[in-house]
Amino acid sequence: MEHLIKDYKNLNICKETIALLEKNIKETKNPNIVIRLEKRLAKLKAKVATVKVGANSEIELKEKRDRVEDAICATKAAIKEGIVPGGGIALLNASNKISATNRGEEILLEAIRAPYLTILANAGIHSMSDPKIKNRGIDVRTGKEVNMIKSGIIDPVLVTKSALKNAVSVVTTIVSADCVISNKRLA
Repeated sequence: MEHLIKDYKNLNICKETIALLEKNIKETKNPNIVIRLEKRLAKLKAKVATVKVGANSEIELKEKRDRVEDAICATKAAIKEGIVPGGGIALLNASNKISATNRGEEILLEAIRAPYLTILANAGIHSMSDPKIKNRGIDVRTGKEVNMIKSGIIDPVLVTKSALKNAVSVVTTIVSADCVISNKRLA
């Protein structure tokens, strides 16, 4: 019983410290101090994890480390803005809700559908129709139509949105330029 009372007191002290740190972060103008306070606050709120990555060779270690870093960044992006069904379904659903009024819009809608079709083609699935039900798509591992979110096939909204914005930006640059220089790869 005595250790429970001690734990409860420690919990109250921790809550008070968290409140104090949050107040100090709002009031502090020095960015270096803010970063230090945020790190301490994250540790107190138990939002810190250590991921250890091991491998048999340096090349394998670098590849695994890059995968872990990508997963962490994707998780942060998902926490920031949410998730959408993965596998190109979010863009496919968006393109199905828009009707093109000119050739430029038709090309854009074809480009928006391309990730879904490319994923299917890469998996060797060539004769699938567009899913008409929201959040449903093809799980390329099984070849069956599933609810993408329930199956864990998701993309962060921020990633999908950034990819679309960057693609449109590149196309706008190419269309507005008088010429394009491209390096031809030799086989």
